[in-house]
Amino acid sequence: MAGVGSRSSYSSLSKKLDILSVPCQCTLSLTMFAVDKSDYFLTNSSIRGVDTRNKIQLHRPIANTSCFQKGVSYTVVT
Repeated sequence: MAGVGSRSSYSSLSKKLDILSVPCQCTLSLTMFAVDKSDYFLTNSSIRGVDTRNKIQLHRPIANTSCFQKGVSYTVVT
């Protein structure tokens, strides 16, 4: 595709082609999901009435099943 050998570095190739690596793409898509669905998530200040330094962080829901823990909405918060 890019005319390089099989042993060439991916990081230099991704910079040359101006694309993100797979972990960066995953982080970007999770962040975009959280921003788009911000009304779906609760903050710590909406759960607790006490002002703490973590009051603006997203509240981590209680996950009873591993299926829910593997879902996007749980992954965004953790």
